[in-house]
Amino acid sequence: MKRTIATVIATTYFVFPIIIVMATTLPLYNNHEEFIEAFNKEVKKLDLSKSLENIKKEEETITSKLDKDITLIENIDEKGAVHELVMVGKGEGMDIILSMGLLIGMTNPNLNQSQVGAVLKELRLFDESYQYQKNETTVEKNTIRYNLKYDQSVGVIFSISKVN
Repeated sequence: MKRTIATVIATTYFVFPIIIVMATTLPLYNNHEEFIEAFNKEVKKLDLSKSLENIKKEEETITSKLDKDITLIENIDEKGAVHELVMVGKGEGMDIILSMGLLIGMTNPNLNQSQVGAVLKELRLFDESYQYQKNETTVEKNTIRYNLKYDQSVGVIFSISKVN
């Protein structure tokens, strides 16, 4: 009996705060439509010719293509709120950098272009001596966390989420 009570107390003490944090984590966007609106606004602001193509919705993700080499994945909850964006890009080129800048600007709309560039620099994107194959970088700007890593099989993986 004492063991059961201790287990219940320990579970409540350790697990309940985790559940509360998970339940109270604010999404990046309240729904896919809000995400699309922010995306289109940033594209227009930057005068880019990007659009989301081949949109496929599954239970916990919405996948779309920015171009033939760049895929964007929205991780959504049961209510449809977007909690994380993951961009996967193959190859080398400005399209990956432009897409990363676009996503930083739309998730942190108060940043100007030079501040977006500073985030890219903090991610060590322009550091030729940095070994992405062995490392990953994370930058937190305001309430948003940006993570950049490289995987030999899939390419550049850039993820964006709210800071807990």
